[in-house]
Amino acid sequence: MQHTDVAIIGAGQAGLAMSRCLSERGVYHVVLERGRIAERWRSERWDSLRLLTPNWMTRLPGCGYRGANPDGFMTMAETVGFLKDYACSITAPVANGVEVLSAERVDGGFRLLTDRGQWGVRAVVVATGYSDRPRIPTMAKQISSRIRQIVPRDYRNPQQLPQGWRSRGRGLGDRHTTCGGDQSLRTPGDPVGWQSYTPTEALPRARHPVVARPAGNACQACR
Repeated sequence: MQHTDVAIIGAGQAGLAMSRCLSERGVYHVVLERGRIAERWRSERWDSLRLLTPNWMTRLPGCGYRGANPDGFMTMAETVGFLKDYACSITAPVANGVEVLSAERVDGGFRLLTDRGQWGVRAVVVATGYSDRPRIPTMAKQISSRIRQIVPRDYRNPQQLPQGWRSRGRGLGDRHTTCGGDQSLRTPGDPVGWQSYTPTEALPRARHPVVARPAGNACQACR
């Protein structure tokens, strides 16, 4: 069994930010990641995804965006690169390919069972995100099997959808996932639409021009 003070589960933006804060305070820790750094950004997002906030707002403890397009919106690939560079710049102790199977409270802390052995730690930080499992409404079971259903986690690009779907598609929901996904399906003349589970009065808000850009420290790796 390996030992450290704190185990962080997940090497996304939250886990890496916590790692930096713990290192700053001299706390020994490990970041256990089931896949690779920013795994969900790599394998559970659609190809055309962009962040909803402008680049100048993209920042983590001790690091911020300092690229050539502060008023733009990062692509998925750019977001992955940003997080990889950040992990490198803070020398985050990430253990890739380690899936945590269970956590058990024991005297003095916790025992973690992983697919690569056990860890004994004083504290655990769960930084795996809050939307890892799709919440599919009951009504989905009543839809004909002739209609293809797909959740955002599994959607990548229009090529994986049946022929003709683009011209008859419907997105369900009123959040950025549905509206952003619709854009990847849309070509001139395509009647791709969206519907909401719950009543809504407003369409997705337009991206307004940036009127201020706060200054801040930035590490070289996050240019």
